[in-house]
Amino acid sequence: MTKTQAALFLAFVRRKLCTTEILHDIVESWRKAYSTPTDRKIISVMIYSIRKRLKGRYVIQTVPGHGYSCRTMTAAGRPSICLAASGSRLMMLR
Repeated sequence: MTKTQAALFLAFVRRKLCTTEILHDIVESWRKAYSTPTDRKIISVMIYSIRKRLKGRYVIQTVPGHGYSCRTMTAAGRPSICLAASGSRLMMLR
C-alpha cells in the first residue's frame, strides 16, 4: 500500500464516514507543493485499489451522496464492527 493509500485508509479508521472532499484534501496534502492539483475522480481510483488490497478483511462501502465508510468482515463474510484509531494503534469497536 502506498503512503497516500495508507493515509486514506487511516481516515476511514478515524471517521465513520469520509466525504470525497475530505479524502481529496488528504490526497492533495501528500502531494508536493509545486505539482498540479488532481481531479476529484482520483479518489474513486484510489478507493478501488484500496478495496482490492483489503479484500476479505475490510469493506469500503460507498454511501451515495455522502462519501465512503469502512467496516471489518466477520468470519461469515459480512461487515460487522467499526474501526477506531487511538494514537498509532487501530482498535475495533463492537
